[in-house]
Amino acid sequence: MAYMTMTLTLMATQSDFNDAAVNTDINGLGIKITHDDQPFTIGTALTINPATQPVLKAVPIKKDGVTLPEGNFEAWATLQVDYQ
Repeated sequence: MAYMTMTLTLMATQSDFNDAAVNTDINGLGIKITHDDQPFTIGTALTINPATQPVLKAVPIKKDGVTLPEGNFEAWATLQVDYQ
């Protein structure tokens, strides 16, 4: 069985301290996105096989030397799927 070509692209504002972290509204706090435990660099297309879908994770991370305040935060991202 032939599968279509499929790519995922994470679209977001990148944090200033990690290429795979989505920027948040709190200075020094980012949300690191991974695919199959590998960094998912923002703006880079990831080719996937629909038969073996990737495992995506989002984990909060902080910039070295920063003390984070308690409270809520916001982060925005879009996962774009292209196929042919």
